[in-house]
Amino acid sequence: MAEKEIPFRQIHLDFHTSEAIEGVCSEFDAEEFAQTLADAHVNSITLFSCGHHGNLYYDSKMFPEMVHPHLAHRDLLREQAEACRKRGIQVNLYTTIRWNKRIADMHPEWICIDENGALQDYKGKGYFEAGFYKNLCVNTPYRDFLKKQFGEVLETIPGDGVWYDAAFMNECCCPSCQKLMREKGLNPAKKEDRQEFARWTYYDMVEDLTAFAKKYNVILLHDNAYSDIIFGGKEGKSFLSYKGAMEVGIEFYSLSKSYNMTGMRISFALGNKDVIQMFRKVRSQIDYGIFLPIQKAAVAALTGPQDNVKEQCRIYEERNYALCRGMSSIGWKIPDGQGTMFVWAPIPENYTNSERFTLDLMEKTGMIVTPGTAFGNLGEGYVRIALVHPVETIEKVVRIVKESGILEP
Repeated sequence: MAEKEIPFRQIHLDFHTSEAIEGVCSEFDAEEFAQTLADAHVNSITLFSCGHHGNLYYDSKMFPEMVHPHLAHRDLLREQAEACRKRGIQVNLYTTIRWNKRIADMHPEWICIDENGALQDYKGKGYFEAGFYKNLCVNTPYRDFLKKQFGEVLETIPGDGVWYDAAFMNECCCPSCQKLMREKGLNPAKKEDRQEFARWTYYDMVEDLTAFAKKYNVILLHDNAYSDIIFGGKEGKSFLSYKGAMEVGIEFYSLSKSYNMTGMRISFALGNKDVIQMFRKVRSQIDYGIFLPIQKAAVAALTGPQDNVKEQCRIYEERNYALCRGMSSIGWKIPDGQGTMFVWAPIPENYTNSERFTLDLMEKTGMIVTPGTAFGNLGEGYVRIALVHPVETIEKVVRIVKESGILEP
């Protein structure tokens, strides 16, 4: 592709750096760094303020003890951001939401607790095992810390956008969550009530972060492709339904999932009119129009009866329960999903590598799944299973997996 034909390049600079690593960025040159990006025609880059280890990459005045102990350039984030923006490169400031090992060590009372009373680890590891996946509860004072820490970044470091990572929906039975559940008339001992509360917590956090973004004049982008495929009689919600959201962000919606129009590649965005106008300007330089019959099909899907969407949810729900509960009954513990046509399943306890398990599962049973590492290193310990077969086939697969012996120690 010729240079002038490349419309947009964005880089996510993944920078989770352990405090055990010495001399971090000791030879770093911000001007050389930014010029290399400019020479490569990069338009936008994501830069870290705080990674999953809990180390800060800027000269924090509020939390100086959290700055990476071996960071040679103490104000690394500022150096990176200023050099990039000087060359017209947009800077998105990154922070982590649910995972922060330093905070988990300092405040174990802020860690999510599962229904068995154990401190919750995203990958099912014991408390003293290596890793930074302890889930932090946003219904504790941790949320206040999070806004103070990232607020300091937004007030002092020049940026054009934000990236909230690991802001996922999560069940928690800590004292704070139990108290809030009971105030809402929910029973913490019931899984369906915990799931209901997890959804409330997620949307409450979204609303809170929306107000936070408005305060600092940043833009929020929300991908809502799976909002219609949700189980248990619930309804998906739009980010834009929250107070103030229309002022600070836009939302993307795809027709691929709800209406099975995957190959047609059609979607839409809506929200803040100024952001939409800028987005339209960018897209006008990339797109040359969508085949008219596809446009008409999209209109028919959105304006016509929605019975097929509801029926599709019912089918996926049946398949989900058949898979999750069936596998759990034979020793492969897979929590029930709450939506989408996929199941994100922890690998069996007798395995430690998702790719090894994927290959063994295929060879011994014929069942094909996607290793979690296909979606990045944070997916290790999980596989993704697509709910593409009817219940009868899923039940047959459960029997085959049981008889294969793959779950045996």
